Amino acid sequence: MNLENIIEKVKSKLATLIIIVITLVVLYNLYQNQNAQIDKYKEMQNIEIKKKSVLKNIQITQQELGAYKKLLTKVLEDTVISSLSEFAKSVNVEVASFKPEQKKTNKDYIEFPFTLLAKAKTYHDLAKFVSKIENYTQVLVITNADITSLDSRGSEITARLSLSNIVLLGNENENK
Repeated sequence: MNLENIIEKVKSKLATLIIIVITLVVLYNLYQNQNAQIDKYKEMQNIEIKKKSVLKNIQITQQELGAYKKLLTKVLEDTVISSLSEFAKSVNVEVASFKPEQKKTNKDYIEFPFTLLAKAKTYHDLAKFVSKIENYTQVLVITNADITSLDSRGSEITARLSLSNIVLLGNENENK
């Protein structure tokens, strides 16, 4: 073999090797770009999942707010009197008087206050009555309670309760 043939073989192998190296570099760069794009899409997907979670939480909060809005409506006086009378009868309490007072308008809600005078034979009966008021389907808030007993044994208890029907502004004309 002569030197020229060897040089020719080396040149052809060197050219092939250079082509292979260039191809590998190009393929490596393509691989890196694809990985970068995949990472970018994964990050975008995570952001969208977080957005979806936040939107779901907002939707749940809006549903809860809607339920509260429905709850914060004006209750007709006749309905309140009737319900409180039923509560009183069921726990051996007598409603002696019911006096509506002047409504109070606040920034976000209206308060329809009234005073209730109730008489009970025991504190236990009075406590059951108050519990029924607190668990009423509409929002009635006991803002003040003045409880007195006519004798030292605690029989014949009189309670003057200040209550308010809390109504969200915009719901004051809705009656249940």
